Amino acid sequence: MLALLLLLSISAFGAELRVVVVRVTDGGTIVVKVGADQHKIRLSGVDAPELAQEFGKQLRANLAGLVDGKQVVIVWPKRDGYGRLLGAVLLGSMNINLEQMKAGCAWYFKRYAAGVPEIERVQYEAAEAESREAKHVLWQQQQAMPPLEWLHW
Repeated sequence: MLALLLLLSISAFGAELRVVVVRVTDGGTIVVKVGADQHKIRLSGVDAPELAQEFGKQLRANLAGLVDGKQVVIVWPKRDGYGRLLGAVLLGSMNINLEQMKAGCAWYFKRYAAGVPEIERVQYEAAEAESREAKHVLWQQQQAMPPLEWLHW
């Protein structure tokens, strides 16, 4: 029932694409095939480390293990400043954005919370807090540095 509620709330928020993931760029970006074209998808609400950051490659591998080569549904309301589709990635009833946070592979990107449906905001905040407390991946570090800070450091 909860999965159905989540799917309905997401579906009401944006357009849907049923696609195959052809590549995982980093812990928060995938490339999908739509017909003959490929599009970059940025996982909304997710702020994952850059590949050169500590754990960057490990977090990309986690995302690849979840979705690489699989058919997913992208629910996207808009594009980001780089032209990438920005949305939730669903594998069956599993929200992959949320799974990345539960696994300690990403921060909840509060800076852009307005672009995330309310139900997901609550889930993402809770997932990050639980992951921090359990000291999953990113939270094994004393001072995990969000990508924007790292880029400007």
